[in-house]
Amino acid sequence: MNNSSFRFRLFFCFLAVVVVSLVLPGLYVRHQIKKEGIDETIHAAEREASLAVLLLREAADSESLPRVLRDIENRLALRVTFIETSGKVLAESSEQHTDASSMDNHADRMEIIDAARSGVGVSIRHSNTLDADLVYVAVPFPATGDIPSGFIRVAAPLDRVEARIAASEGQWLCIIGLALILALILSYTLSFRLERSLKEMIRVVEGIATDPDGRIQGRRRLHVLPGKEFRRLARAVNDMADRTEDHLRTIAEHKAQLKTILDSMDEGVLVVGANGRIRLVNPALTRLFPLTAEGEGKLPVEVIPVAEIQQALDRLLALPQQDESQLVALEVEPKPETVLSVHLIRPREAAHDVMAVAVFHDISEMARLMRVRKEFVANVSHELRTPLTAIVGYAETLKDMPPESAEDSGRFIEIILKNARHMATMVEDLLSLSRIESGAVPMHPLPLRAETILADVATACSPLTAARGQHLALQIEPGLTIMADAHFVSQVFRNLVENACRYAPENTTIVISGKADADNMGLFTVRDEGPGIPKPDLTRVFERFYRVEKHRSSPASTGLGLAICKHIVERHGGVIWAEEGPGGIFCFTIPLAKEA
Repeated sequence: MNNSSFRFRLFFCFLAVVVVSLVLPGLYVRHQIKKEGIDETIHAAEREASLAVLLLREAADSESLPRVLRDIENRLALRVTFIETSGKVLAESSEQHTDASSMDNHADRMEIIDAARSGVGVSIRHSNTLDADLVYVAVPFPATGDIPSGFIRVAAPLDRVEARIAASEGQWLCIIGLALILALILSYTLSFRLERSLKEMIRVVEGIATDPDGRIQGRRRLHVLPGKEFRRLARAVNDMADRTEDHLRTIAEHKAQLKTILDSMDEGVLVVGANGRIRLVNPALTRLFPLTAEGEGKLPVEVIPVAEIQQALDRLLALPQQDESQLVALEVEPKPETVLSVHLIRPREAAHDVMAVAVFHDISEMARLMRVRKEFVANVSHELRTPLTAIVGYAETLKDMPPESAEDSGRFIEIILKNARHMATMVEDLLSLSRIESGAVPMHPLPLRAETILADVATACSPLTAARGQHLALQIEPGLTIMADAHFVSQVFRNLVENACRYAPENTTIVISGKADADNMGLFTVRDEGPGIPKPDLTRVFERFYRVEKHRSSPASTGLGLAICKHIVERHGGVIWAEEGPGGIFCFTIPLAKEA
């Protein structure tokens, strides 16, 4: 019954009420009919017993008693027995007991006892002789003639009462059957309507929900329900639905706003619950630590392999709650070239199991720039100190030299001039690099034939290549046209060719190749037969003043040429890189000109 449907239970209850309502009155009516029938039978038996007394008084003697009693039975259709005061049966109207002396003493019969005490005795019991229920009524009989005093007992059968009850039961059963059919129909109809109303109510309540993305589902409301109580319930449910929908909409909006904020943040965010396990991460943190994408419910150290962060979180969560938010800051380096600034915050009032929030700032670029800045200052100081020391030294020597040393004076002046020019070139390169890097120098890209640009570069670099017996070979795809500023792209080629001339052996070939790649870019390569660049230095050769082997550096180089090339190429929308040998290999891309 506990697992049965509401409709079945309601139907069963209606039916049970109807059945009980019909059966109980029926049983009461049956009881009353039986009681009234028995009472009528008793009253009739009493009248007939009195009549039998009157008839027996007319009997001549005791010998005629059996005949008189049979006559009475034939007239009244009742069994009549004459019993002495002592309880002995003197005569019996029933033909089955012609020998009355053989019958049991009736002094202990209830009707005889009551008749002797109150004048009328009544008893109802089952007769084994007739196998039927009988009403026994006994009345006193005064002695008449030679008939002694005793009792006249009349036995009336209850079969007429049973027949009456059976007839009434038949009618009652017909009524109950008809009523049950009507009750079945009515109960089914009412239970169906109530179940439909409740199902509609359940659908409405279930409809007051949000999907996983926080969108409110279709608007559902209760409309028509039977009964004024249900109308009040419908209004209450509809009001609850309106309020719940407003709350859900507000929650969904706040959730969407929070998700938008977290998704748009460059900083990684980690939310930790009271049990120290991850509750929420944002995409920025997933980019830093991919394992956090499925880290909900795990400890932070399981997906962020940095022990310092876990230790700091444990210390923060172990602190007693204070009236203000608690903050812990630290810097970690989870992998080479990656530096993170982590701020751990414990809110003043934890809400929804949020006990700590960690914000990850990627300061790798800032750290790299700080390192480059320090190296740049150190390199500039180093690069300028050497020529300045030479200039100062030779100037002091010239000051103290005698006038007649004209030959040495000229040599010293030449050295001073050379170092001054080197310093001027270095300062000019620094200014040029600064202007290009800051975007202060405008660039005007135009369609240029790569063959024409490289022919001019070859002509400009011919004195340097001729002095070392080197040969410049051009392998340019015919008709290759790039979109570039002629002055700056020529400077890139010149710097790369001059760099190759300095480090390549004498009497070798420097090859410049160019072709179009699949990304609509022009790919150029400058290759020489020099010592090449070791793999650890491939990413650092474009830093200011960086030299692979300082003792092998050319004195004519300022250490800024490759840095200038890098910024020019990037300003054009391309990239430049160095590759591992044999030989020195530099590659860069420049956008191709669009076809007219």
